[in-house]
Amino acid sequence: LPIPYFHVTFTTDHGLNKLFGYNRRVLYDALFWSVKVTLQEMARECLGGQLGITGALHTWGQKLDAHVHIHCIVTGGALSKDGKRWVRSSRRFLFDVKELSRRYRNRLCRKVKRLWKAGELQGCEDVDVEGLLAEIRGKKWEVYAKPFADPENVIEYLSRYVHATAISNYRILKIAKGTVL
Repeated sequence: LPIPYFHVTFTTDHGLNKLFGYNRRVLYDALFWSVKVTLQEMARECLGGQLGITGALHTWGQKLDAHVHIHCIVTGGALSKDGKRWVRSSRRFLFDVKELSRRYRNRLCRKVKRLWKAGELQGCEDVDVEGLLAEIRGKKWEVYAKPFADPENVIEYLSRYVHATAISNYRILKIAKGTVL
């Protein structure tokens, strides 16, 4: 649509990597849920409506190390509650990123704690989950947000994340017996 868009990236603390390794499906669901609920909550409060959000999960960084994060394409405004008006956000900012970061961190930590207490997480036997969550909640998490220059850039940007494979051929050292190195 010919409207402004924002690129918003939600990272996780590396302390959660072990839990993600054992609980990919349940924790990726929790991650997407936390991102969506936090963004929509702020849209209701700040714009009085609902955002359009497209998210792409990444589980690695540029050096192929564990780095779980979600890249979101977010509309630069919201559809009003009654569905009849477009409420445009400031072109410079979608929301206060410090507040967005704090809410996202707290929501994801609460969700992980609920899943753990409900016995839905595996591989936690040697992890002090309460201590881990307290430690990472004590840190500042940074959500990165910037506007796109124009709507055409949104499709170009997103296509790089959903079209390519998980690893480029030039990074493959060896394939043997079903294992990629």
